[in-house]
Amino acid sequence: MVGRASFAKISAVEGIRLKPAMTKRAAEAAAKGLSPEEYRRTILRSYRKG
Repeated sequence: MVGRASFAKISAVEGIRLKPAMTKRAAEAAAKGLSPEEYRRTILRSYRKG
């Protein structure tokens, strides 16, 4: 598993920048101690339409 700092470095090389909402969501998930599966569900809910 790639950590958040490593992912940010890899993304920067690829020209991908995290949006503030994405950074906030990741920080909140870490603060809550969410499991990887719970974090995935949180991301999916944020992008779900309707």
